[in-house]
Amino acid sequence: MFSKILASIKSNKFLFLIAVILTVIIGYAIMIMFGILFTALIAVFFVSIYKAISKNNYKLALKITAGVVIVGGSLLFLLLLNHEWPSN
Repeated sequence: MFSKILASIKSNKFLFLIAVILTVIIGYAIMIMFGILFTALIAVFFVSIYKAISKNNYKLALKITAGVVIVGGSLLFLLLLNHEWPSN
């Protein structure tokens, strides 16, 4: 199933662009919430995605994107669970 998704995204550049933009948005959200500590980690993700794209290795770029989305999404979810919401 994952290989079918990879094949469809690889053949469709628009879906690939959406995946990369989603990675950038989640990366910046992590960077803002966690501060300077994760800035270098997000930069490494961006550089590795760029290198994979420049070598036409879309499968590796999508694996990196999926990792960023899964890890970043779960971290943001944990932050939302831990956040103290004001009670009315």
